[in-house]
Amino acid sequence: RKTMNNQNAVFFRMLEGQRINQYRLEKLLGVGGFGGVFKASEIVRNTPLRQLAVKIIPNSSDSRSSICFSLSP
Repeated sequence: RKTMNNQNAVFFRMLEGQRINQYRLEKLLGVGGFGGVFKASEIVRNTPLRQLAVKIIPNSSDSRSSICFSLSP
């Protein structure tokens, strides 16, 4: 179980600085059993509009790492 958490942390650290749709993942805030939470910025026309939290939940049912996310202002 601990190995899985370490692998998750490495995966989520790699996402720092990446952009998903209009959200730029600024900083990894924490990793838990279901995913990772990032401090993020909503970007429109290359301008940051607001900061928010984005939770990334990897799909562990197959080898492809599809990502879904939820937002909270």
